[in-house]
Amino acid sequence: MTDYKLEDLLADENFQRWALAEEPLEGSAWQRASETSPAVAALVQEARQILLHWKHESSGLTEEKKIRAIEKILDQARTPRRTRLVFWKRPVYWAAAVVLLAGAWAAWLASEQQSKSRYHYETLTSAVAKITEVKNAGAQVKNVVLPDQSKIQLAPGARISYAAMDSSTRFRDVWLDGEAFFEVVRMPSKPFRVRVNKILTTVLGTSFRISNNADQVSVTVTSGKVSVQEKLNDLHEETSEVILRPNEKAVYHVTDGKLTRSLADTPEALQDVPDLDFEETPLPEILDKLQRVYGIQFEYDREQFRHCLMTIPLNGLPFYGKLDLISTTTKVSYKVEGNKIVITGNGCNQ
Repeated sequence: MTDYKLEDLLADENFQRWALAEEPLEGSAWQRASETSPAVAALVQEARQILLHWKHESSGLTEEKKIRAIEKILDQARTPRRTRLVFWKRPVYWAAAVVLLAGAWAAWLASEQQSKSRYHYETLTSAVAKITEVKNAGAQVKNVVLPDQSKIQLAPGARISYAAMDSSTRFRDVWLDGEAFFEVVRMPSKPFRVRVNKILTTVLGTSFRISNNADQVSVTVTSGKVSVQEKLNDLHEETSEVILRPNEKAVYHVTDGKLTRSLADTPEALQDVPDLDFEETPLPEILDKLQRVYGIQFEYDREQFRHCLMTIPLNGLPFYGKLDLISTTTKVSYKVEGNKIVITGNGCNQ
């Protein structure tokens, strides 16, 4: 790009996306070009500053005010080269600049509003030199086997990209746009990482599901242990980390940037299910057995409920179906708080 001019960069849609990203990725084509010479680095930086400044300008400015705004921006970012100053001082080019920068801002805004998840997917994968992409254009789940033999069930409309997984890499990196279920081959020396929007999910060997849309990213763990954190790239300082265990879910809310932990929507048994039909059994014993089967913590006053004897058939019911039947039979209440179930009620008479 040694022959690029300032106006060329401003008109380049790929450059606009890179420059207007919340944190331009290291290793991208523009970053590598900046390292070729100080002159190119200065040019890239100047163009990026212009776009960033324009991004924060009011879209309601008149044409005259837009021209003055651009002049102010350029005064802050201009370099000593006289030819460039002459270019921007010509009135005809000022008008062109207004259209150019307004178009760049409108394109960026439309892209953000249309699909934040897809925007980040494109941005993240563009920085990787050797990458393989798989799309599911069909109406059924598509099974994908990665080079490390990890398996992915790719939902309709979803796509993944993965980098090389040979001995030269520290991680097994995958990028996802859409929904997929992962069964990861355990490899402690090379963690498996999935990037979705700003969320980085890291595992050694486990199974989990990730889904995302413009509003949120959710990670639900079936087996093993998973780390979830907000981290755009390896140079981006992550926020607090959430550790998920089986039947737990983390949700990242795009609008406010919050990462929350809760229980899975449909918890599954983590072991062979024993007989769950009970006769004259104290409620604490029933909850103890459910906790062992599902790995979910119950919080309640054990002494208060130890006289609640129950004859109740729970075999064949889903997890929350079991709790609903217990609640109806004993007149106790339950609610999900984070990754645990809180049981409340008046107890039972002796």
